[in-house]
Amino acid sequence: MFEAWVTVLISGLAMGAIYALVAGGLNLTWGVMNVVNMAHGVFLMLGAYITFMAWSYWGINPLFTIFLSFPILFALGALINRFLVRRTVGLASMLLTFGIFMVIENLAVVGFGGMYRSVRFFTGSYDVMGIFVSKPRIIAAGIAVAMSLLTYWFLKKTKIGVAIRAISLDRMMAEQCGVNTNQICTITFGIGAAQPAVAGSLMSLIFAFNPMLGRVFLVKAFAIVVLGGMGNFLGALIGGLTIGVVEAVIAFSGNLHLSEAAGFIIIILILLLRPSGIMGRRQ
Repeated sequence: MFEAWVTVLISGLAMGAIYALVAGGLNLTWGVMNVVNMAHGVFLMLGAYITFMAWSYWGINPLFTIFLSFPILFALGALINRFLVRRTVGLASMLLTFGIFMVIENLAVVGFGGMYRSVRFFTGSYDVMGIFVSKPRIIAAGIAVAMSLLTYWFLKKTKIGVAIRAISLDRMMAEQCGVNTNQICTITFGIGAAQPAVAGSLMSLIFAFNPMLGRVFLVKAFAIVVLGGMGNFLGALIGGLTIGVVEAVIAFSGNLHLSEAAGFIIIILILLLRPSGIMGRRQ
């Protein structure tokens, strides 16, 4: 029984690492640009399909497809911000991105059909002293952690990263200091689209998926950002790991449907008890 619970915990942490990567992009666009990006989920879905197509049609190793999904979705996100999102503010931007979500999702249904796809490249489990851990989950989690750490380094150590953080703190002051806020926000939105795309590529190794994939993980991303605190990198990591473990434990106890509702439950509890999130600053 002990081994079973350890397996559940490791599995939950592995999924939590991927969830944190999904939420990282939403955290950027929401925390830096004050844009509630309702199209966030479809970027993840597109990443999954890029991996599926590159693997099934061209035989590319699925792990290498992240070098396709990241630049493709970065470019798409940058274009969406440049020509659409930049022209709106507040509620209008949320409604606009919701419209983008619906358009892309329905185009995916037309193009790919509604059937489930999967990338069966890594199979089996690692056995460590009677503790079995899914190979795809561990591999995907390792890449997700590396990607999150790379993003953290980028935000902390590069000029563009410093500019992104400056805008998140005070956009007007950043402009007065010479920061090209429009350009930086376009880069930010591009990164915000590319991160979930990489997560989608990784999730395609674990789950069967269809064009509706983005809906589920959009809710999870919001739950993680609310739980961890908007604009807080460490908060997103803690939030992702927490939701991953909670879902795994609830599912293991036999309440599979309740585990799917965990994100909604956590959003409600955090908004009631600590609206700023675990790591967020109280206003």
